[in-house]
Amino acid sequence: AIPNCATFSEFRHLNTDVLDARYSTDTGVYEANCGLDNVLLLWSGPEYMYHLLRHNQTALPLEALAMVRYYLLGDWHEHHEHTSITNEYDEDMLPWVSDFDRLRRKTRLECLDCVDLSDEQCAYLWDSHYSRLAAKYDCDRLFAW
Repeated sequence: AIPNCATFSEFRHLNTDVLDARYSTDTGVYEANCGLDNVLLLWSGPEYMYHLLRHNQTALPLEALAMVRYYLLGDWHEHHEHTSITNEYDEDMLPWVSDFDRLRRKTRLECLDCVDLSDEQCAYLWDSHYSRLAAKYDCDRLFAW
C-alpha cells in the first residue's frame, strides 16, 4: 500500500493498481520481510551508481552502498514505512541511510549560495582530498559496465 506521506500522494487516485487486490496489501507483490535488496526500485541515478559500484567490486563497505542505493527512500528511512517488506539487514542499514540523507540535505542547503568552482579549484580538491578517498575504496580507475 502507498503510504500517505509518499511524495505526490495526492496523485494516488490515478494509480489503477490500488484496484487490484494483489497490490493493495502491506507487502504488495512481495513476500513479507523479503528485504529491500529483493524489491524492484526505480531506475534512478543512485540505483545506477549502486549497481555500477557493485559490478566493479569496489571496496566500499555495505553501509556506503546502502546509503547510495536507499537515500531516496524517504518513506522508509524518515517515516518508517514499508517495514512489512524490510528485513534485519535493512534495519541495520537504516541509521546509516538516514544520517547520510540528513547530512546530504543539510549540505545541499548550505551550498545553495555557493558559487561554482573553477576547473582549477576542482582539480585542487581532487588532488588534495578526493583522489585519496577514491583510491582507498578502489574507485580510482575506469569502471566497466
